[in-house]
Amino acid sequence: MYRTVGGYCTFFVLTILACALPVRGDVRYVDQSATSGANNGTSWANAYLELRDALSAASGAPTITELWVAEGVYKPTAGSDQEVSFVLRNGLKVRGGFAGGETSITQRSAADHITVLSGDINTPGVASDNSRHVLRFANQGATTILETCVITGGRALGGSAVPKGGGALITGSSTAPRFINCRFVGNASSGDGGAVNVEDASPTFVNCTFVGNTSSSNGGAVYSVRGAVVYTNCTFASNSASGSGGAYYTVQYEGENCFTNPVFNNCIFRNNSDSGPQDQSAQIDFDTFFCPPERPARVSALVPTAPIAVNYSFLQGWNGVFGGATNSSADPLLADIDGADNTLGTVDDNVQLTSNSPAIDFANTLALPADVADLDADANTTEAIPFDVVLRRRVNNASVDAGAFEFPDDCNNNSVPDTDDISGGTSLDCNDNMVPDECDGGDDCNANALLDECELLAGSATDCNENGTLDECDIFDEVSEDCDGNGIPDECELAGNDCNANNVLDACDIAAGTSIDCDLNGTPDECQPGGSDCNFNGIDDGCDVAGGTSEDCNENNIPDECELAENDCNANGIPDECDRDCDNSGTPDVCEDYADCNNNGESDACDIQYGGRPDLNHNGVPDDCDPDCNNNGFPDFIDLAFHISPDCNHSGVPDECELAGNDCNGNNIPDECDGLVPGDVDGSGTFNTADNAAWVACLTGPQCDAVACPTPVYAPGCCPADFDGDNDVDLKDFAQYEQLAP
Repeated sequence: MYRTVGGYCTFFVLTILACALPVRGDVRYVDQSATSGANNGTSWANAYLELRDALSAASGAPTITELWVAEGVYKPTAGSDQEVSFVLRNGLKVRGGFAGGETSITQRSAADHITVLSGDINTPGVASDNSRHVLRFANQGATTILETCVITGGRALGGSAVPKGGGALITGSSTAPRFINCRFVGNASSGDGGAVNVEDASPTFVNCTFVGNTSSSNGGAVYSVRGAVVYTNCTFASNSASGSGGAYYTVQYEGENCFTNPVFNNCIFRNNSDSGPQDQSAQIDFDTFFCPPERPARVSALVPTAPIAVNYSFLQGWNGVFGGATNSSADPLLADIDGADNTLGTVDDNVQLTSNSPAIDFANTLALPADVADLDADANTTEAIPFDVVLRRRVNNASVDAGAFEFPDDCNNNSVPDTDDISGGTSLDCNDNMVPDECDGGDDCNANALLDECELLAGSATDCNENGTLDECDIFDEVSEDCDGNGIPDECELAGNDCNANNVLDACDIAAGTSIDCDLNGTPDECQPGGSDCNFNGIDDGCDVAGGTSEDCNENNIPDECELAENDCNANGIPDECDRDCDNSGTPDVCEDYADCNNNGESDACDIQYGGRPDLNHNGVPDDCDPDCNNNGFPDFIDLAFHISPDCNHSGVPDECELAGNDCNGNNIPDECDGLVPGDVDGSGTFNTADNAAWVACLTGPQCDAVACPTPVYAPGCCPADFDGDNDVDLKDFAQYEQLAP
């Protein structure tokens, strides 16, 4: 299993974040450990075991746009044919650095999972039987990309059909592949270009390293002729050539109709050697070719037709020939070029910058190319490339560093690069800005060790009022109310939930008693359409009645106090129709001029109907108010009806009550019932002359002429002689006697 120094993916899968990935084309997977799957490349579980098989499948399937290759050592052939190479179909992207199982390229950890394309096809460690060229490119355009891979073990030695470009042979005027974050290590050729040979083509190299490559001719790392090659942030270290240009050799063309020459931006050339001194020419050397005017021009769109250009680069032995004052001949202080094994051309070769390197912040950020491979999976391919060769953040400070490696920050001073903290899980980077969250300076208002902005991105927290503060913190700090305790600031729930527009949720108005909801429908009564509040107490009339706040004696669902106008004659707060109206007159009894014979405050009719006082004779008067002439406690009609008293004359009055002046003989029978005849003093039944003597004997008066005597003053039996009924017998009576005498 191979390992490399540093490296990580910028967008880690955290428990608090879910990746939002751009849509990619049809991806096929390669993983040498997927031995139990279908090996058709459709998933990690069914991945191809070998890259060569995936390339073969993709060659005839233009819908396959990417190959994701897990860690491992992949060889172009299972046989011994040294002329077999890896060949990428035009437009295909091959990406390395996967562990297997990732769903996004941002989940890669290149430090732990390195993808190696090796030419060591036969006897391990025997260079003479290796592949002549690990990679071949011819007629692949700029959409063909190889990234995050190590190319090693190519040997374009004697006997090869083309003894040059052991790592990659790139030919053809329409050939322009892109190499991004690739490492050419330990390749060799007997001809020009130990690692790469470019003829007529226009490839680009970004964040690439060339270490420990050798050529028995010119260009220990790269040889180019008639090639418009652009190198950005590449590092060339300890490459060697037996001829010229220990790192790079090219043919520089001059003339208006010439080929474009290579350009180096933000690069480092260190410790490369050729047959001469270890000076500038040992780093880059060239011949000059003058184009005849009749030669057709080939001008690249990437760079103008110009001499070899070296800008913002560290060039050992620099003498000002290439570029201007933006270059430096200083030692860039690389970490450990031959690595821990002290052997050049192996995967542990370490050309990272050390902390005191002058290459830090030295280079030109504006020279960074576009992120055509979309390394950060944000679907933005026009932004500057965001990562360095090991997928660390490409720009840490004011300017980009020179070379393939960006010197890593250590903001938390734990002696571990921030990017390694993040990739190893020591630190979180929830907002994917490649700065450990503890150093980000962002807010963590709820003190849960997660930046607020990251919680918002992950959806584990909200900021509904968009004030930049988590809702829970707004509530805790009493910046916002949360009257219903649901964790959402009230101001975010007012829409459709504040019918009375008092900036308080309806539910809270009701809970606090600010509003009534008598029908329990969750809407304050004052907001109920069609409701009424006749007493203006803020409560719907129906709720006043239902809740007992108001009486409704007539059951018309209107509070009684709202019906008193001209309807409360006695001002007792009760509608008249609800006061007692025993006579059903429509007017309360207390407001009528009614008969009350017993003076008990109730009308006689109510006494009879409701008061338990009988009216047996149905004369509308309580029996206790009917005449009781004999004061025996029974109305006269009772005395008569039950024969308690006689009524001889059928006058409706007990006889004993008619005796006064009407019982001349004192027998307790009204005279008219005794059969007496006026003037019949002798009781013969006839008034005749025989009564004269008896009448004279009865003469007693006058005694009662002025005022009638209360009782008779004559002798018993003389009452027939009292014609005028004044209780005495006198001359007035005699006068009437004479008129009636026979």
